[in-house]
Amino acid sequence: MTIQTLEKPFSVCKLPFDKAAACKKNFKYAFFSCTDGDCSLICPSDAVPEGVTERNDGWRALRVQPPVNMEMVGVLLDMSKIFAGVEVSVLPVGTYDTVYFLLRSDGYMKALQALTENGYKVEIAYL
Repeated sequence: MTIQTLEKPFSVCKLPFDKAAACKKNFKYAFFSCTDGDCSLICPSDAVPEGVTERNDGWRALRVQPPVNMEMVGVLLDMSKIFAGVEVSVLPVGTYDTVYFLLRSDGYMKALQALTENGYKVEIAYL
């Protein structure tokens, strides 16, 4: 299985409900979620919109080379165990066809090495 690294830093942000429309900006990569408790945006750090109430920088992203079949079992678990084994914080997110992992920047290279050692092919995919 091939893992692609996305070579831009990402930020995890909290938005007030009335600013959620700011997420309609044309992002190439962004993840938006809104529940009854909060609205969140994950996007490249250089594209964070104005109006966020909290911002956590220092994340790097990688993805399982798309498309990911919905019947694939255990990919999220296997990779999460690898990241936990090298003590790297992870935030998984996804789209219909793709699984993404956001990793804390301070453990990013260690996580990539662990993936390689566990049989994953890692390649760079530029944004």
